[in-house]
Amino acid sequence: MSMKMNRALLAVFAASCVTLFMLGRTDAAEPMLRRATISFVARDTGVTRPAPPPPSDGYCVPSGAGVPAPPNSILGHLKIGGLDAPAGTIVRLRFDGQDGPATVTSAAGGYRIDYAAGGAGHVPPCINQAGAAMSVYVNGTQAESGVKVGDGLANPVLFFDVAVP
Repeated sequence: MSMKMNRALLAVFAASCVTLFMLGRTDAAEPMLRRATISFVARDTGVTRPAPPPPSDGYCVPSGAGVPAPPNSILGHLKIGGLDAPAGTIVRLRFDGQDGPATVTSAAGGYRIDYAAGGAGHVPPCINQAGAAMSVYVNGTQAESGVKVGDGLANPVLFFDVAVP
């Protein structure tokens, strides 16, 4: 493209931006007319959540510091006996029926567990290696997700709602 063409495109782009900006304003004296302020009050509930139980020895943690790259999560709604599971419920992720990471829920009715996909070639093999079936274990009940580590459905987030009796 020639220099004249570049300048002309830049001028059209700048004019479009100014026009769109001005269309959203009703008065130059009110630059943030469509702003809303929502008050938020943080509070300490005084409840200390216990630490979740550790995964079994066969679970391979990420080799580097911090969260796995990319971070993998499984999350969803959680019901026990038809009601939202209460805050403080222990939820565990399992790989081929073996214990993986767990969490203690912070709010009623939902859960989220971050996990690492273990690599191949470990001795003994990682329980969380690609191809391992993932399930969620709550209150003595294992709910099969039908998804395996490394499936496209599970990367990076798997939404899996769980309802246990």
